[in-house]
Parts: sequence; C-alpha cells; structure tokens
Amino acid sequence: MNNKRINTIFYGNLLQEIIDCLLIKDYKKRAEIDYVLQKIGQEQIKIGHPIEINIENSVNEINCTYYSNEKKDIYLIENYEKNNDDSDVISLNDFIQDKNENKHLLDKDIIEIYVNGNKISNNIYNINKSEEIKVKFKFKKLLNSTSYLFKNCYCLKTIDLSSFNSKNVTSMIQMFYNCGSLESVNLKNLDTKNVIKMRSMFMHCASLKSIDLSKLNTENVNSMREMFCGCLNLKSINLPSSTYNLQNVRHMFSGCNSLKDLDLSKFHTKNIYSMDYMFSYCKSLISLNLSSFNTSKVESMSSMFECCYNLKSINLKSFDTNYVSDMSKMFENCMNLEYLDLSSFKNKNTKNVSYMFSGCTNLKKVTFSTFDSDSMNNMSFMFSNCLHLEEVKLNFSKSNKVSNMSGMFKHCHSLKIISLKSIYPNFDIKTEDMLCGCFDLEKINLDQRMINVIIKDLKNDFKYLSIFN
Repeated sequence: MNNKRINTIFYGNLLQEIIDCLLIKDYKKRAEIDYVLQKIGQEQIKIGHPIEINIENSVNEINCTYYSNEKKDIYLIENYEKNNDDSDVISLNDFIQDKNENKHLLDKDIIEIYVNGNKISNNIYNINKSEEIKVKFKFKKLLNSTSYLFKNCYCLKTIDLSSFNSKNVTSMIQMFYNCGSLESVNLKNLDTKNVIKMRSMFMHCASLKSIDLSKLNTENVNSMREMFCGCLNLKSINLPSSTYNLQNVRHMFSGCNSLKDLDLSKFHTKNIYSMDYMFSYCKSLISLNLSSFNTSKVESMSSMFECCYNLKSINLKSFDTNYVSDMSKMFENCMNLEYLDLSSFKNKNTKNVSYMFSGCTNLKKVTFSTFDSDSMNNMSFMFSNCLHLEEVKLNFSKSNKVSNMSGMFKHCHSLKIISLKSIYPNFDIKTEDMLCGCFDLEKINLDQRMINVIIKDLKNDFKYLSIFN
C-alpha cells in the first residue's frame, strides 16, 4: 500500500466547503473532504485547524502497449521456454523478464496480469492479427528492484509508470535494456528517492526520441553508466538536477547519434570519477557547454568526445584534471573542432594521452598552460592526422621521461613549429614515425638528448635536420 500524507485545512462551514468544491470541480479537495466525513465525522473537525490524514492508495500498476503483427497465442507459463517452431507464441518473457532476480514476479501473490482488459487466470489468451496488445501489470506487493524488468522486450511500444509504486526500489539496472521499439515512457510520479543504480536503464532503446527525467529524485543514484548508450534516435533529454552522489557516467550518452543539443548546466558532477566515452559517437552534437562541470575527482576521460564528428564548440574552462590519469582518444575524430582551450588542464597525474587529438582534421590551435605530469609515459599518435595544425607547444614544468612518442605528429601536413620543453628520453623510448608526413615543419625545440634519439629514426625519411635547435 502507498500511504499518502495530506494536510487539509477547513475554514467555516464544512457543508459550504463541499458545495464550493462541487462548484469549482476541485475533485482532489472533494475526495479529501469525503474521506474525512467517513472516517472522522463533521463534529470532530475544528474550524481553522489542519487535519492530517493518511489516504491509502492501492493503485500499483504498470501499463504497457506492445506491437503485434501476426496472430499469436500468449502463454503465461512459469519458466516457459520457446522453441524454434514457436513463432506463433508470445510467452511472458516477451512482456516482462521472469529470470534471474525477477523470477519471483510470476508469483500470483505478487502480480496480476491483464491483456487487452482481460485478466489472465488461465494460461492462454488469443489475440487477433495486427491487434495492439495492451498489458497491465498489477503488483500486490512493493518491489525492491525493477532491474532487467523489461530487458529485451523488443515489442514494447509504450510504458506508463505514473501509477507504479516504486518507493522501495533501489535498483533499476537495465530496466528497459534493448527495448528497440520503445517510443514513449511516462515517468510522472515515479518515486526514485531510494534508487542507487540506473546503469544501462535505457541502453539500446533505438526508437526512443525524447525523455523527461527532470522531476526524478536521483540524489542517491551513484551510477548512470551507459544509461542512454545506443539510443540512436534520441533527440531530447531533460536531465535530473539532483545528481549529488553520482560517481560513474561512463558511456552515458555514447551512440546518441541524433542528439543535437544537451543542457548540462544543472548536472552535478562533483563526485564523478569516470567520464570515459561519456559523449562518444554523439555524431550530431554541434556544441557543448560544460563550464558548470566539477571534475576535481575524475580519474579517466578516455574517449570522452571520441567521434563527435560535428562538434564545433566546447567549453572546458572549468575542468580540473589534476587526478585524471587517462586522456587517450579524448577528442579523437572530432573533425570539425578548430580551436580548443585547455588552459585549465593540469596534468599532474596524467600518464596516457595517446591519440588524444588524432583525426581532428580541422584543428588549427590547441591552447595549453603546462603539462605538469612527471608520470607521462604514452604520447603516441597524440596529434596524428591533425592536417591543419600549425604549432604545438607542450611545456612541461618538470623534467619528464616519456616512453612512447611514436607517430605523435604523423601526417600533420601543416605543422610548422613544435616545442616540447623538458622532455628527456627513456632508454628505450619509441619515436618511430613521430614526424612522418610533416612536410612544412620549420622548427623544433627539444632537449639535445631527445634530438639525438629522434635523428636516428629520421635518417632514412627526413631531409631537413637543420630544423632542430
């Protein structure tokens, strides 16, 4: 039962209040008064005093519609396994997942199922060809988890959770995973204050075009990893603002190909440690303003914006990268980015920047302050295929021993000046193809020991050794 606490204040004549409610059609107020009349009695009501009452709400159900293209029989049989010749059968598994932690849902003491308005008491129900299937799940007990509840229900078309009592639910992992036909989700009134996990909740919902989470209470959620990953047609997302305890957003929007705009101004990130692949393959994103992001605890940003092909503008001025160890492929293949201001980046603990800007074919300028990391070891292919980049300045404030710089500037055809101060070579440093295809290179500022190592690799394919200073 869902107990709802209501404070009601009556002034003057109660009968007049009832008449007023009827006249203004205030049905909610009218229901409260009717309840009080039945349970308490008019003589006990003190004028002008609040009356606190508990109204029992027995509604606890989920309403769904499913696609049906052929004549089928619906079998509601526990542990029913479909064979290859059962193409004319829809089992309960097509409606709701009864395996793993949700197996208990088949208990008749927990759930009642209605198909097209008919309660299914027997184990079979016949539907006509092309009939839209309307299914109602009435829960007799509160659930603690809705994880995997509709996973792989590919025929699920719409779902209404507005009458579902989820106050005890703590996990919604993969709740709608791979619901490829899901077009509409009503989350109005959904109680998520106790939910901790929302990982992969809508992952691979390829038909979902918009979703509104703005009213959800997500203050206890610590993982939204892969939450919208693979939602190919998702164009609009209204995000919750109560993400104070969120820790993991890895792959959160990865593969949202149709997403053109995303408002993250109220998205709290102060406790997040992983942003790997967060926006990767958001092919339609044009601009991103992440100036409100607090990244002071983030440890990895690998492939964060990888393959955001149309991204032209990004605001990262608030980024604190002191604890980020991995930035590999962070902007790889962001082909329309022309300017990047990374002056706020402090790379104290950064180890890997391989392929960080690789394939940014229109990138003209990157602004750094200093690369402070004395643990940097992999810079391979960092700027490879940055065809329009003319100058690179990476000034380490401390002496640094990098172990891999192979292909670092490969095919940077327009590159003229390279400055890599305070970089000293490891004994076995890799520099193969470091400057391959840098036809316009005019000047390099390097430590002499570093120059001696690079020259050995350049003797066969580089003519202008006079550029070293």
